[in-house]
Amino acid sequence: MIMEQVENRIFVEREIFLNEYAFYYGSKRSVGCYMTYYSTRKGTETHCISGNYRDCLAFARYRSHDKRYKNFEFLIYIEK
Repeated sequence: MIMEQVENRIFVEREIFLNEYAFYYGSKRSVGCYMTYYSTRKGTETHCISGNYRDCLAFARYRSHDKRYKNFEFLIYIEK
């Protein structure tokens, strides 16, 4: 899975990156996505939430500005 960086510490799958408008506003708005924490210190992933892209991105933005999650990166990808 190829990831693209959208914001600081927030990465999305390439398919979402190339069709971001459709996933945020358009025809693919109801497609399910996962948001996962990736610990840069331990090298582990922790599944967090699933929902549409808009909800996952909003939650990732909220967590990325929280000081408790300074050692984490946030990955958003499509349910398979």
